[in-house]
Amino acid sequence: MSRSQAVRSGFSALFREPLVYAAELAWRWTYGIAATLLIIYGILLFLSTLPVSDRDLFGLSGIIPGLYGEALASIFKGSGPKMLRLALMLGLGLGTLWFLCASFGRAATLNSLTGKPAPVRTILRLHFLRLLVGVAAWIAYAGAFAVAASASRFENGDGYHVGQFYLTFLMCSLAISFAWSSASWYLALGPLFAIRNGTGTLDSLYDAAALVRRHPRQFSWVGIVYGLMRTVVWFGAFFVFLTVISAAAQAPEGTVTAVFILFLAAYSAVTSFLYLARMSSYLHILDWDEEERLRPPAVAAPPMPARPLLDPPIVPAM
Repeated sequence: MSRSQAVRSGFSALFREPLVYAAELAWRWTYGIAATLLIIYGILLFLSTLPVSDRDLFGLSGIIPGLYGEALASIFKGSGPKMLRLALMLGLGLGTLWFLCASFGRAATLNSLTGKPAPVRTILRLHFLRLLVGVAAWIAYAGAFAVAASASRFENGDGYHVGQFYLTFLMCSLAISFAWSSASWYLALGPLFAIRNGTGTLDSLYDAAALVRRHPRQFSWVGIVYGLMRTVVWFGAFFVFLTVISAAAQAPEGTVTAVFILFLAAYSAVTSFLYLARMSSYLHILDWDEEERLRPPAVAAPPMPARPLLDPPIVPAM
């Protein structure tokens, strides 16, 4: 199978099975709506616990413009630990919600693409590992920030080297992002082997690594093509978003919110289609690899006897 055929097969599989794409959108939009509502509820709950005095209300009224910032500082004073607890609770809730939606959603889509029952337990374990890797990555980002701040501090402790701080944090962040994306990519590839071969968690990861080593060109080409398409979609969506928002700013109240929601839905639909098409391309590479391994080796034809350079002499009959 050629590298371009792997990409074409991913798109053709989705066009043949549009319900698979509908299932992908269903679980992604379900998670997005639930996560948005959870974040809004958390913010409102946090704001309702902030003490607001009459002096703060007077500063927020705008009668004296210079008191606005002081009023906000007074309201949020001492709310750091409360914000940290809220962020941890939201992170735990959003992570658990993503774990459930992504696991059962991926099981449903792969079941439709392959026609085989999905090993839900194995897929749950793989997505739980992805969640742990994501948590470890965010902890590593916080550690990189602390390391960069410590390395860029002046010797007298009075200030920081700004350039050294950003350089150190950028290098550490690039290393963390590369490790996070690589581990997450293999964990996302594992369910394909779990549903195709019926293997467990560790065996699925081992088979995924072995397949990538056998066909590095196909996987690299698929990743480059879909990566370029997602980059083009992102830049196009960014410019379209700026254009639409600037045009909707003169519209009646509520129009900007509706346009923003429709824009996010369209962007999510396109990126979800590309992601599912990439997974389908990987699945076709796996099928092609199995066909190649099961194909019997060609039997070489027996060599022809060598013809003598000279014909044997004719002996007359006695």
